[in-house]
Amino acid sequence: MLKTKICCLVLGFFCQFQLQAEVATEASTQQSWQVSAQLTVKQLAPGLWLHTSFRQLSPDLRFSSNGLLLKQKNEIWLIDTAWGESATAELLAWIKTELKLPVTKAIATHYHDDRTGGAMTLLQQQIPLFSSQQTRLLSISQNIPLPQSFGALQPGDSKDLGSEVEIFYPGPGHSHDNLVVYLKEHQLLFGGCAVKAPQFAGLGNIADADLTHWPLALQRVQQRYTEAKIVVPGHGEPGDLTLLSYSLSLFSADAKED
Repeated sequence: MLKTKICCLVLGFFCQFQLQAEVATEASTQQSWQVSAQLTVKQLAPGLWLHTSFRQLSPDLRFSSNGLLLKQKNEIWLIDTAWGESATAELLAWIKTELKLPVTKAIATHYHDDRTGGAMTLLQQQIPLFSSQQTRLLSISQNIPLPQSFGALQPGDSKDLGSEVEIFYPGPGHSHDNLVVYLKEHQLLFGGCAVKAPQFAGLGNIADADLTHWPLALQRVQQRYTEAKIVVPGHGEPGDLTLLSYSLSLFSADAKED
């Protein structure tokens, strides 16, 4: 009887400790930093952070732009630069101070300045920027240091960067070169600007968009990443796979009429 009571007591303490540990872990992964007026960082999971930079596009519209930081062994990979050189410099300084790990690779998901706007800062700090061949060619018009190409991709092509990171080209959409990135361990889909969030209504910047093929690109992403738990859009708050459905709904007849 005494042994039973002791076992129950020990089990009770263990369960309570485990619950407290889980709560503490959950709290730690939600830690966030206000780096500056134009940059925030939020931890999404151990070894994974969301960086968000901001621009005031009009007196009434402060627009956000998302990217990721991914720990790979003893180094950091950057998925999209912050929005502009100064925000990217602040982000790299934050990584040096807070994470104390070198940034060894950056990946651009397309050529617009909310993805490559810190390319000169990366060059100055000798951090290589990689992209598809399409993005490299389109970057010529941006007058920025050209990314290193990991090859030309056709719609439906993918490329593994290490064991955890998959680059996928779903076809033209927001831009002709837009990529998505899937982090297998975290079941996280970084949709970039091909994926929209309701915080910023509509399709956003469509100057370089392919409105005919964009829905097809989204459908390819939907079919491929059915196990994704987190979806990060290029702009707006992260969500789940319903962000893909929301993005597709913007191409409905009613949405177009609006």
